[in-house]
Amino acid sequence: MRAAMLGVKRKQWEPFAFASPSLVLIALIIVFPLVYSFYLSLQNFDLSVGADYEYVGAKNYVEALTRDPRFLGSVWTTAVLIAPSLALELMSTSTGSPRRRSRSCRSCWSRSGTTRPS
Repeated sequence: MRAAMLGVKRKQWEPFAFASPSLVLIALIIVFPLVYSFYLSLQNFDLSVGADYEYVGAKNYVEALTRDPRFLGSVWTTAVLIAPSLALELMSTSTGSPRRRSRSCRSCWSRSGTTRPS
């Protein structure tokens, strides 16, 4: 009876034991740099000066969203590139089955650089 209880308990913790090394690796490689980058984004940090930095909070984000013309230009460029692609994707998926699609819609697929679903 005791052996059966150990088997049940083992089935409960065994998946976590096998997954834990990969979860630790994911945390070290992905999560830590993301959190540290966010922490640095809240600082007035200049590598050319040295290790001196001061906490400025969300001031960097407010400045980028309101006053930085390079950032606003890149947002506009991204929108210009995404909008036609999204429109083509929505138009091609809303036309029904592939046999009922018109030739112009099929050519949209080839122009958008994606493959047509079968």
